[in-house]
Amino acid sequence: MGRKKGRSAFNQSVGDYTNPILKPHAAEVVKQHGEIELSGVTAPIPSNQCWPEPLPYVFSNTGIQILQQQQQITILHSDNHEVRRVRPS
Repeated sequence: MGRKKGRSAFNQSVGDYTNPILKPHAAEVVKQHGEIELSGVTAPIPSNQCWPEPLPYVFSNTGIQILQQQQQITILHSDNHEVRRVRPS
């Protein structure tokens, strides 16, 4: 999810590579992906490359089921058949 001309652009991943919380390598990756998206080409992201979806992409999932079990919590994602298990440490 990015911004274009001050407005939300849900279908483009254009981030703020000048954000001071980013380390130089991360800022460069954000800049490169933004340039790809603004050129009209879709930048590679987990969902279009068949990769597991980490944050923040996992929040765009349209449906999940959460199963609370005695030793773990299991999260089932409806879009891509991913299963995540959370166990206490």
